[in-house]
Amino acid sequence: MTSQFLPRCCSGILLVALFWASGASRLEADEVALRNGMRLSGRSTPLMGLGMAAKGGRKQGPIRVYNVTMVDTGLTRVFIPRLQVAGLEPDQLGTQVDTFPLRQHRTSRSVTISRIGQFVDIQPFDEWGRRKVTLRESDGKQLDVYQAVTELTPTYLKLEGMNYLWESGIATTAVPAETLDKMLRKAIQKDNPDHRLAVVRFYLQAKLYRQAQRELKSIEKDFPEMANNVAQRRVDLAQLQAKRLLQELNLRKAAGQHGLVYDGTLKFPAKNVSRSILRDVNELRSSYEQKKNQRDQFVTQIHQLRESITDPDKAGRIEPVVESIVKNLNVSTLNRLESFFLFTKDSGLSAEEQLGLAISGSVLGSNHADTNLDRALNLWRARELVLEYLTVDTAGGNRRAEIVREIDDLEGINAESIAHLLPLLPSAVTTPGIEPGHHMQIQVESADESAPPVSYSVVLPPEYHSGRNYPMIVALRGQGRTTQQEAEWWAGDAEKQGQAQRHGYIVIAPQYAAEDAYQHTYDANSHHIVLEAIHDACRRFQVDSDRIFLSGHSMGADAAFDIGMSHPHLFAGVIPICGVLRHNCLRYWSNAKHLPFYVVGGELDRNTLEENAAVMDRMMRFGYDIMYVEYVGRGREGFYEEIHNLFNWMALHERQRALRDFEMLTFRESDGQFYWYEASGLPERFPVTDLSRRMNRKRRAKLRPMNLDVHVSQGNTISVTSPAAQNTVWLSPDVIDFDSKLKVKLKSRLKWNDFVEPNIETMLEDYRRRGDRQLIYWARLDF
Repeated sequence: MTSQFLPRCCSGILLVALFWASGASRLEADEVALRNGMRLSGRSTPLMGLGMAAKGGRKQGPIRVYNVTMVDTGLTRVFIPRLQVAGLEPDQLGTQVDTFPLRQHRTSRSVTISRIGQFVDIQPFDEWGRRKVTLRESDGKQLDVYQAVTELTPTYLKLEGMNYLWESGIATTAVPAETLDKMLRKAIQKDNPDHRLAVVRFYLQAKLYRQAQRELKSIEKDFPEMANNVAQRRVDLAQLQAKRLLQELNLRKAAGQHGLVYDGTLKFPAKNVSRSILRDVNELRSSYEQKKNQRDQFVTQIHQLRESITDPDKAGRIEPVVESIVKNLNVSTLNRLESFFLFTKDSGLSAEEQLGLAISGSVLGSNHADTNLDRALNLWRARELVLEYLTVDTAGGNRRAEIVREIDDLEGINAESIAHLLPLLPSAVTTPGIEPGHHMQIQVESADESAPPVSYSVVLPPEYHSGRNYPMIVALRGQGRTTQQEAEWWAGDAEKQGQAQRHGYIVIAPQYAAEDAYQHTYDANSHHIVLEAIHDACRRFQVDSDRIFLSGHSMGADAAFDIGMSHPHLFAGVIPICGVLRHNCLRYWSNAKHLPFYVVGGELDRNTLEENAAVMDRMMRFGYDIMYVEYVGRGREGFYEEIHNLFNWMALHERQRALRDFEMLTFRESDGQFYWYEASGLPERFPVTDLSRRMNRKRRAKLRPMNLDVHVSQGNTISVTSPAAQNTVWLSPDVIDFDSKLKVKLKSRLKWNDFVEPNIETMLEDYRRRGDRQLIYWARLDF
């Protein structure tokens, strides 16, 4: 680093020490509660729209309507629709935090960094909080900018340019612990015990407990007279660490990592930990031990029940079923037997009735278990036939038809049985060699030689197994990155677990663009690859289809906007990071009425906010579930600092799949399926490939998308308005009443007026194609 701009100014550091008393300050932070369950903390300000932020402040003149609420955290500005605010609690007193100013030497600064291009190099911070950043400007020239930390807070470090006007911030936890500690040493008097205790408070407020513990040990050594004070701080620290560890165990429990959690309860530290926390830990450990005992008792009991069956034919059918149930019984599948445990305890049920409860519960779940053993065995046979149906290759149409007839012939098995059975099935497609935490590249086989090849990288979470359904992140890479790198951003790897593994998410990263692509082309092929990768992952792994999230960085964020708005029925939410809304997204925004968006960007990233403001303003004005997080003074980056907030947001969202009324816009047939309606034979407005290049701006501006309006009204009536030559409605009990006559109207003309019979073949074929465990269609009508 050049000393011309960054001299070692010791006198400046000493000057900071004289003014250190101002380091303990109160941070004003309103608490903003959102309708989706999120809570934001920061200074809240009403705005007319994002256009105000893009232009750098409030417009002159009267403001009558505030459509947007901005929450300023210091590091970021979060923009949310006013209609999404559920409550706001102004902070009158403020929260006291310890902050440390760092006095830095600045050169003459007359040029402002107003846009940040590509980062060529970012050097690490030195002990004085300084670093050199090299940027590439639009003309290709490189620009060296010297940044320095001017203030340290528990949540972020404030950065200023030393040779250019440029203010930004970086999360405190994003700085290496050793470097952060060295900066703090430059901001205090080391021989002042009050300063040293302030460092401990800083670390506690930043939730950097290891560093706080290390500092307490150092204080005890340097200031023996502080022993009592240090001892009390250690007790407080032990409480905070224990509370955090318990929270981590509960998070891992929710992620299905039960082995890790149980081991954690056995090793939980007890020194200086409150009784209430230890009681919670003991209860958690006891719950696992009770489940283990319950499993052992069930295994003994089920074998005794099997041995009590005297009919040799029935006993022969029961034996492999019992062995399969026992083999796959674990903490996650034990709840399927709740009815068995409840009703077999002092209930007087016969051995056959108890076996019926166990087998039917294992197939359908506890809520749909019954005591009829013959029906339970038929359910198990139906389960075997369905698994065979799903594994028959494309050329095996005749065998699939035979399987459907065999299922129809099973007494007591109907469409409702199949609908309850499918969500609990193990994956039909096996993936030899895959291990949790390890990346694997999947090549999807296709019978259609004209279709583009489909492949994706996948990472499974720890303790992954077939008895549990997992949420999934679909990660679209940015330019210059590989699918494995994009998956690692979310999931990490086997050696260093990322947040997706910690939270129990499957991550897939489809190869949706050419390896040398530098921009998203908005073509139908990229949509096809992403959608087919999702369908293959759902068939291959235990995916909770109600919790699939689409994400992307840079070019991948552009694609996430495009694919999310084109296929909103597939996702629980979309997370574009440094993306731009262009081309058909400018018209498709209303398709996202029921699709949540969490948009992340940098204030100085190109002219991104100016480009996005018009569409996001409309979405916010109508109260869509959208949140835009803008990092102050930052450019086009990965923003890993946002990762914890992203998982908090995802935990609150599920796909909306039972919509009864929706109005969608589309330009092309490949974007013609929404929720339970599918349009085929749409008029060709333009070629389906490469929207971004094959049409000049004037022609594109004149194009109007086609409207697809679908409504379900009283009287079990579906009304469709569409220019499509062929229309398909996929029906389920979430949308219609199968016990009443259904009317279907196309452009006000009656096309159907009769009862609809659930069709098992339709259910199985759709499940085989999409692998959607949570949304089972019982029938389809074409007209």
